[in-house]
Amino acid sequence: MVTARRGAFRPWHLINFGFGLLWPGMLYVLVQTFVLHETGSAADAGLVMAMIGLGALATPIFGSMADRFRAHRPLQLLAIAMVLTGVLLMTYAADEMFFTLAAILIGVGLAPVATLNTVFAVAAGLDPEDEAAAVTSLQRMGFGGSILGGFLIAGLLQLQQRGDVSYEALFLINAALLAATFVLALATTREPARVVADVAARRAADRDRQVAEAAQSLGQLIRSPFGLALLVVFLNHVGFVAMVGQFVNFLDGAFGVDRSISASVNSVAMLLSLPLFGFIGRWMGGAGPIPVLSVGIVGRVIGAGAFLVLGWALGGAGGAIALPLLVWVGLRLVGPLTDLANPVMIARTATGGAAQAQSAMIAVFALALAVGNLIAGQIAERFGWGAVPWQTVVFTGAAFLVVTLWLRPRLPDGSNVARPEDVLTEIELEP
Repeated sequence: MVTARRGAFRPWHLINFGFGLLWPGMLYVLVQTFVLHETGSAADAGLVMAMIGLGALATPIFGSMADRFRAHRPLQLLAIAMVLTGVLLMTYAADEMFFTLAAILIGVGLAPVATLNTVFAVAAGLDPEDEAAAVTSLQRMGFGGSILGGFLIAGLLQLQQRGDVSYEALFLINAALLAATFVLALATTREPARVVADVAARRAADRDRQVAEAAQSLGQLIRSPFGLALLVVFLNHVGFVAMVGQFVNFLDGAFGVDRSISASVNSVAMLLSLPLFGFIGRWMGGAGPIPVLSVGIVGRVIGAGAFLVLGWALGGAGGAIALPLLVWVGLRLVGPLTDLANPVMIARTATGGAAQAQSAMIAVFALALAVGNLIAGQIAERFGWGAVPWQTVVFTGAAFLVVTLWLRPRLPDGSNVARPEDVLTEIELEP
């Protein structure tokens, strides 16, 4: 068992800061704002965001290769380089083909960076409390980057609206930050990648010495705790991405909140949530990820319901903007619950390769991003932005039912580790 000081900061944690700064801090807001500005269509903006999400469906390929060849570090560097290439293509895209290629490259590269960073924490042989502390530190860095990025993009969008800077310049700023993150990863990830490779080799040897359990079919995979955990991630994310997928457009269209104000308030909300990470991490270290996740899901349903009530009470855009912004802050404050619980829940319910398990989660995130944005774009086009929170109520509420009725009963209390007979050991896909 590898030991580490609880909550200790490691330089490679700053990779999460860099990608939080870019996505969702700056680039996420920039892309949705740019597309809506160019096309004037919420459906088109949702489509582009969905394309980025579909690109991330390639993440399991990265995870499988990382586990098989112990290539976590070079694949992470490749992923960062792909995002950088996609941003540069988007900066100078002259037609729809290049814009589409740029979106796919960004999507393909984004997810593996965070996935492999998480693997460095959850596959380093740490005990549950140290593991929770490591994930907490990573998430703090990601949130810190998102906070700073939100303030930066808010100021830059104001300059763009005044005509002081172009969209091209804004994309180039993101490209420069990506280049700096690449250099950071190159300098700091050699040691964590070595530790993960050593632990993976020992675990593989242990599995080879044990009697193999029966292979599981695709149907058995779906019904296993691992499959149910992935379903929860999918439903929860499809629900929440309804609002967060185009949050600046949603708050503007439903309540008349200026986009720069939305970006700034979003950063303030994430700043306020930072002190919660330590408490949530300690709670999860003792209680396991399932109770933490359940509370986070309930909080999202309540927040979406509050938006629906406000939309009815205020009569749509142009009303008192303080109230919807307060609800948005509340939604951001419950965000750390799901952000911390998701990777640990996936790690606890699957015994295959760590990178494969986390990659499967990110692929589900990607699919949910695509599906959620497409549905939200259509809802906004047909019924108005004020109807979008219904998507959160329905899908996130369904995630809570899956957790309560099917997943929680199959996991013991405390550690939330699946019963031995339920654990996924080998997958045999049915034809």
